[in-house]
Amino acid sequence: MTGAFPAALTFYWRMRMPETGRHTALVQGNAKQAAMDMGRVLDMKIEEEQDKVMQFKAANDYPLLSNEFDKRRGLHLIEEVYETSRAMFIVALIGAFPGYWFRVGLIEDIGRFTVQLLAFFMMSGCMLVMGIEYEYLKEHNKWLFKLLYGLTFFSANFGPNSTTFVFPAELFPTRMTSTRHALGAAAGKAGAMIGAFVVQSYTLDGKRRK
Repeated sequence: MTGAFPAALTFYWRMRMPETGRHTALVQGNAKQAAMDMGRVLDMKIEEEQDKVMQFKAANDYPLLSNEFDKRRGLHLIEEVYETSRAMFIVALIGAFPGYWFRVGLIEDIGRFTVQLLAFFMMSGCMLVMGIEYEYLKEHNKWLFKLLYGLTFFSANFGPNSTTFVFPAELFPTRMTSTRHALGAAAGKAGAMIGAFVVQSYTLDGKRRK
């Protein structure tokens, strides 16, 4: 139940935040408030254009369940969902699922440590190649990019994703397995968050990048 506490804080802070300028102007029709909110965020004065806002709002003032929404947005959203779902299904079918089954077949033969180490090396190698040769792969060798991308999922499920479930059951006493498993998972998520923000600070900060 303690997981509800950060969710409640997130909900409270979100309700205290102003809407985006686009929503305030085009949905609520309040150009003045939108200009004030955007000016505060950008630290500059923005002139309001109430007439244009109201014209745009009137032209887009249609309900969610309507033929107008279907023509403008609905069919496009359905196509986007279909394309995204199909792509993720293919990646999971070719990369993720085989990784789990290879893990099941090899975990007892080559050992847990070797499987984990091999998987991390495979993931690192694929991501390194994709990172260094991204532009070339994107423009001239998309199939190789897809193969490497699929191998990262294969490696992840072959190694760390599987051991996330295997190790707690084998390492911790039965009476505290679930508790230790939860603490380990939380530590992993915290490490991912710290790593993401640290990397982001180096990629977005111009002074550090130089």
